[in-house]
Amino acid sequence: MRYCSIDFETTWLDLYKDEPIQVGIVLFDEHFEHVRTFCSFIKINQDIHDLKDVVQLLTGITKQDIVNAPSLQNVATEIADFFGEDVLLIGHNIWFDEAFLKKLWSFPYQNSIDTQLFAQCFMHYAPSYALETLIQQKMSDTAFVALYDKIMSHIYDSETNSTPQKTHDALYDATLAMILFAWCRTQQLSLHQKYTSYIDPLVQSCHDEHVLLPQNTANNTTTQDSIKKRIFPLMQKPLSSEQKVTHRPTPDQTNENETLHTILETILAPSIWQPTKKDIWHVSHRSLLQELILDSWSYILAFSHPSKLSIFKNTLAELGYNDVGFLKEEQTIDEQKLGIFCQKYSHSFEEILFTYQYFSQLEQGYSVLATPNKHSSQIVSFLTTDRQIQPKRLILASHSWLYAMCEDDQKRETFASHHILFLDTERWYISCNKYLHFVFDPYYLLDTLESVLYTYNTMATTASSYAIQAVNVQAFYNQFQIFVGVFCLEAMAYARILKKSTYDIADLNNHSAFYKTQKSRDHLRHLFKPLSKEPHLAFLLQKLQKTSALMDQNITIDTKLLHHTHISFTLSHQTKFTDWSEFLWFFEKNTVTFLSTNGANKSTHNQDTQNIYMGDPRKHTHSHTLLSSHKNIFVLSANKSLSHSIVKTLHTSYPTHECMGENITWWVRKLVAKSRTSNKKIYVGGYHFLMALLAADWKYDICFVAYISWPLEKTIINDIAWYW
Repeated sequence: MRYCSIDFETTWLDLYKDEPIQVGIVLFDEHFEHVRTFCSFIKINQDIHDLKDVVQLLTGITKQDIVNAPSLQNVATEIADFFGEDVLLIGHNIWFDEAFLKKLWSFPYQNSIDTQLFAQCFMHYAPSYALETLIQQKMSDTAFVALYDKIMSHIYDSETNSTPQKTHDALYDATLAMILFAWCRTQQLSLHQKYTSYIDPLVQSCHDEHVLLPQNTANNTTTQDSIKKRIFPLMQKPLSSEQKVTHRPTPDQTNENETLHTILETILAPSIWQPTKKDIWHVSHRSLLQELILDSWSYILAFSHPSKLSIFKNTLAELGYNDVGFLKEEQTIDEQKLGIFCQKYSHSFEEILFTYQYFSQLEQGYSVLATPNKHSSQIVSFLTTDRQIQPKRLILASHSWLYAMCEDDQKRETFASHHILFLDTERWYISCNKYLHFVFDPYYLLDTLESVLYTYNTMATTASSYAIQAVNVQAFYNQFQIFVGVFCLEAMAYARILKKSTYDIADLNNHSAFYKTQKSRDHLRHLFKPLSKEPHLAFLLQKLQKTSALMDQNITIDTKLLHHTHISFTLSHQTKFTDWSEFLWFFEKNTVTFLSTNGANKSTHNQDTQNIYMGDPRKHTHSHTLLSSHKNIFVLSANKSLSHSIVKTLHTSYPTHECMGENITWWVRKLVAKSRTSNKKIYVGGYHFLMALLAADWKYDICFVAYISWPLEKTIINDIAWYW
C-alpha cells in the first residue's frame, strides 16, 4: 500500500469554470517512508488578468508564475507514476482535490480518505478543523512534533533543499495532510489494539471495503459470540471541567461612586410592568458577574448572540465559577440504544470511524459525544436521550432559548424562582421577530429527516414495527427531496423573471409559477398520513406542520445562487412583529429586568476607553503610527467590497501583520481559530465576526470603525466596548 497526499491551488472554488494553478504531491509507503515528491505551477486557459486578487493574496502565486508554468499535459506526464491500484489518496477536504483530479486526468487509485474526517475521530472539540489549525494544536505534543520533523525533513531538506512555505502552498498543504494522516493512523491502530475485542466484531460486519480497516479481521465471519462482545463500555466519567472546584471570588476594586451591591439592587429594582430599561454601561460585565456570584438569588442571563454568551461563560471560568447551566436539555447516552448500535449485523465505514471516535473520547475522559460531522451527528442523535434540565443558580441563554422557555409551561415552572436579566435590550425586536416568524430552511429539514431515517433503520434491526415505519420514512424522505428540488428550481426561475433574489408571494397555492411545487406537495401530504401518529417523530412532524402552514400564508422567498453546484432558498412570514407591549407578554409569569449598555451620551467615553477610532484606517490622520505600533488590529466594516479593498491595501502596506478578511481570505470559524497564534494580525470584518473573536479571548489593541449602518452605529460601538 502507498499513501499519496495531493493538494491543488485553484483560481477559485467553482469546479465547472475554475482551474488549478498549482499542484503538490507527496508519496510515502505503508511504513511512512518517503518515496517521491512533486510540485509545479500550472498554466491556465483563461485570461491571466482575470486571476482574482484574493487568490494571489492567499497563495502568494503571481501571474508571472502561471504564465511561465508547464501545461496540464506536461504535468500529467510527470505525476503518472504517483498513482496505481495500490494507492490511497489523501487530502484535507479531499472531495475538492479529488474532483479536480478526475476532471483533469484519469489516474487509477484504490480509495481516498479525507484527513478532516479522519482527524475528527481523534481530535475533539477543536476550535476549527482547518488543516493548519489542527497541526498547530498538536505542536505541543512531543511525539507529534517528532513525526512532523521527520516528514518535513524528507520533503524540504533532502528533496528540494528549501524551507517550508506558508499554508495555501500546494506542496506544503499536501505535506501537512500527510503528517496529519500519519498521526491519525497511529492513533487508530493504538485504539484498535487496546479495544480489539470491541472493534473487531464491528469491522467484521462492515459492508464497505476500505484499506484503513484492519486487514486481519475484515473478512472474518460474524458469530453470536462476537456479537455479544460488541457492547461498548458506557461513557460515565464527568468532563474534567465539571470536576473543578467552584468558589466565590473576591470582587475587584472599582472606582465607581456606587458599591457593586448598590448597583445590583438598582438593577433589580423595577418590576416587569415598568417598561424602562436599566443602563449598566457604568458597570463592567466582569463586575456584574462578580456581584451575581456573591448574591443569593438565582438568575437567567439572556443574550442576543451566542458569542456574547460565550464571553460571559469564559469570564465566569476566569473568576473560578463553573457551576453554570444552560436552557437546553442535557443529553446522555442511552445504554439500550448503544447495545442496539453495537449489535447491528452490518455497519458502514462511517460507523466504524465513529467507533474510533467513541473510544478516543472514552480514553480522554469525555462524557459528552462530539458531533463534528453529519455522520457522527446522526449516530449521536440516535444514541442519546434527553434528560431533565438541572436548574443551576446561574443560567446562560440566548434570547431565543429564553422565549422558548417562557412558552413551555414545564420549563417555566422549572425556572420559576430564577430572576431573568435580559441583556442587549436594544435588540429585542430583532431577536423576537426572528423567533416568532418561522423560517423554512429545506436543507435543515432534509438533515433532520436523514437523522430520523438513520434512527428507524437502526431500530429496525430489533423490531419489525420500526422496519415498517422505516419504509414509510424512506418514502417520505425521497419525495421530500423531490419537493425541495422542484420548489428550489421554480423559486430560482421566478427570481430570474422578477430580476431580484428576494420577493413576496401572496398565494403560493394558486400561483402559476409554482405549479409543479404544488403537485409535489400534494404527494407529500399523502405520504405524511402514515407518519402523523408516530410519537417518535413528534419534533419533526411539528416542523413539517409549521412549514405546511407557512406555505398557506403570505410569504417571502429568499433565493441564493452560491455557485453552479449549489442553489438554496428559504421561506418566511411577511408579517413583522412591532409591539413592545405584546413582547412583554412573554414574561407574564416571570420576574425580569431589561438591561442596556446603550447609555445616553456615552459614545465618546466608549471610544476613548476602548481604543476605538472612527473612519477608514487608510484615511485616518495617525493611521500609520497606530497600525505600525500595535499587534492586534480590527477594522469594523459591514460592506464587503470596502472590506476587500481594505484587506488588499493593508496586506501590501503592512507585511509584518497577517491581514485577513471575513469571508474574503477565510471563513469566520477558521479566522477565529487562527486568532490563537501569536503573530501580528489585522482582521477586517463585521460586528458578529468581532464578537466571535472576543468570545475566543482575542483582544484588539485598536479598532477602526470603517463602516456601519448609521442607525446601528452607537449601539454597536457601545456593545463592543462593554463586552471587550
